Amino acid sequence: RDVRCVERVIDSYDLIAVVNHMGTTSGGHYVALVNSSMHPEDPAEFDWVCYDDTRRIPLTKNQVEDNRDAYVLLYQLRH
Repeated sequence: RDVRCVERVIDSYDLIAVVNHMGTTSGGHYVALVNSSMHPEDPAEFDWVCYDDTRRIPLTKNQVEDNRDAYVLLYQLRH
């Protein structure tokens, strides 16, 4: 079978959450940045929120994109 003739499907993913870590390797603090949108693939539905212990803080696009504390990125397969 010639594998060059097989149609290749490229999956698309949307970033739906980020776990941030602030501190050192011996201690620190974690917060979650979550995309609350029902349609994360639609840039017009930008609805990111930071969950930090007991606080829920709305975020701007720049705050999500310029994140230097990202520790874990969570993606969802686009349907």
